[in-house]
Amino acid sequence: STLGVEVRTNMRIGVDLSWDDLRASADAVFVAIGASEGARLGIPGEDADGVITATEFLVRSNLPPEELPESLRTSLGSPKRVVVVGGGDTSMDCVRSARRLGAEEVTLVYRRTEAEMQGRIEERTHAVEEGVRFEYLASPIEVLHDAEGHVSGLRCVRMELGDADDTGRRRPHPVEGSEFDIAAEIVVTAIGYNVDPEWGVAVPSVTRDRWDRLVVDPE
Repeated sequence: STLGVEVRTNMRIGVDLSWDDLRASADAVFVAIGASEGARLGIPGEDADGVITATEFLVRSNLPPEELPESLRTSLGSPKRVVVVGGGDTSMDCVRSARRLGAEEVTLVYRRTEAEMQGRIEERTHAVEEGVRFEYLASPIEVLHDAEGHVSGLRCVRMELGDADDTGRRRPHPVEGSEFDIAAEIVVTAIGYNVDPEWGVAVPSVTRDRWDRLVVDPE
């Protein structure tokens, strides 16, 4: 504030202040809302009890309940089997935290090979040392659950690498007839983050890409 910056808290664009009014109040608007929503798998059964995002899993498994919001204070219990979907450092944090939580079987599912993983090698090395099982070239196709709606496993399909995509990495394709199941009480999704979809509702006139990210003025 000593530099002349005005900070206005508890302001929601589209609710407390319209996007048009915000644009009219300044010569330029810098949007720095980040990507806070855990990406979804987009497969059947994903809404089963026991499917949680990486952020929620890490928070609930590493912080005391009294330090958490009320909605996150429910105990994770003592799962014997945990499956984590992903291939970056966050997924490594999840599988190692699952082992520390007492899970006897912890499996990481990644759709490409180890060579394509983007996380740090030392994190994978530590995970292997701690007993984590890696299922490379595998992709989830369905979350399995019991009659009460709680996770009982993850159905996956084997993948094979094809031609490179626009990122330069070889695109994985499913192998027909190669489905297999992994038993689990908890499935953790660690496949990245998206922009809060409410942002798009609040600013319908702003151009966004397929990930709901703002398309900015290059100038």
